[in-house]
Amino acid sequence: MNEKKPGKKIKKSYLIYSAVIFAIIVVIFVLALGLKGDNKDKLTGAVVSDLNDYTLEQETDKTLDTGESAGTDVAGATTITDSETTTTTTTIPEPKITLADQTDIINKIILLREYSDKNDLGEAAVVFGELKNQFININLDDALLSDLSVCISSRCDDRKYFDLIDLVTLQNIDNSRNKLIRHVIKVYNLWNRKNEEKWLLALGEVHQLVKGINNKDITSKWNLVVKCNANCNEFSDLVFELVQEIDSV
Repeated sequence: MNEKKPGKKIKKSYLIYSAVIFAIIVVIFVLALGLKGDNKDKLTGAVVSDLNDYTLEQETDKTLDTGESAGTDVAGATTITDSETTTTTTTIPEPKITLADQTDIINKIILLREYSDKNDLGEAAVVFGELKNQFININLDDALLSDLSVCISSRCDDRKYFDLIDLVTLQNIDNSRNKLIRHVIKVYNLWNRKNEEKWLLALGEVHQLVKGINNKDITSKWNLVVKCNANCNEFSDLVFELVQEIDSV
């Protein structure tokens, strides 16, 4: 009977052991590659995230350093303004009343004064009601008009009427004739000579404006006011007539 040689058995066992070890190494290597790939993706994602955070922080710091801020213009579009250059958009409000409506209101205010002077309470009440409705329709503050209600049955200072006219002309402040009317009212209120210097300056302004308009009727009525110099009984009447003449131009 032939006996197996021990050397061959040991050699065979060694080969099996080596194959198993090699297989284990291959498996470990493959797993290692897989884990490395996952970690790489995770690492890459983390780096990108950190980079995005860093970029956002840098942009935020830049905004804070330059003073830039987002704003919205009147049209609703987003605009950028900074601390060194600021653009201001000014919207000029539309006049509350037309010049035709203004003339009608001014005439009624002066007519209300005339009815009050004549003690014609019925007609004065009608005109007052019409003015009240007009003020409501154009959304104009009627506090000064309400103050005139006491003037229907009793004589009031003419300055109350001029104050109301001044309020009406203020609604179209850029109109040249309204500027003149307001200057006339200003000099009228200063004609009491309590402040001679202010009165003289205001008088000179009106005189220059009248000359600039170069209207014969306005110049004639203005000269009558200056000639009277608040020393004639019809002084206020002359100023009201001047205002009406200017407003009709």
